[in-house]
Amino acid sequence: MESIAHRFLSAAVKLDRKPSKCIVFEDDPRGVTAAHNCTMMAVSLIGAHPAYELEQADLAVARYSELSVINLRRMFAHKGLSFMDMQKQIIERSPPKRKLTVDTIF
Repeated sequence: MESIAHRFLSAAVKLDRKPSKCIVFEDDPRGVTAAHNCTMMAVSLIGAHPAYELEQADLAVARYSELSVINLRRMFAHKGLSFMDMQKQIIERSPPKRKLTVDTIF
């Protein structure tokens, strides 16, 4: 891939998810910017870069053990209650086909 953003978009395609429904875990400010350019959320790991360089991330943590599912779900809270539901997606089924009969009128 040519850029970080291309890698992120490729991952979204492989996961069959819209980029706006993805979270990127990064420790580099350039990766956080690339995630936002792809409409993805970004969680940054403080360490390799100080916290003030990662302030554009949606969430910054010192260790990944500080994360919880609730924290990640809250990142999408503005999208509505059903945005990250764990329910199975309903597959749209086509309506049953009608049987055609030929009526003859004499």
